[in-house]
Amino acid sequence: MLKEPDRYAGRKVGLVLCGGNIDTRLRAGIMMRELEREGRIVSLRLASDDRPGLLGKVASLLGQGGANIWR
Repeated sequence: MLKEPDRYAGRKVGLVLCGGNIDTRLRAGIMMRELEREGRIVSLRLASDDRPGLLGKVASLLGQGGANIWR
């Protein structure tokens, strides 16, 4: 499909993705790209001093906002 997108343009197409026919890293990459396109995933990088409890406070604030921490 990626090599011949015009062949499938305007058609409904379904793909079966499972462990037997796709590498898990490739599948994860596909899923991450779609989550990014949908605005359902955000990456944050925070720089701060090393203070006890700071990471817990950040995690608590994210949780209050309905966010999940992944990875």
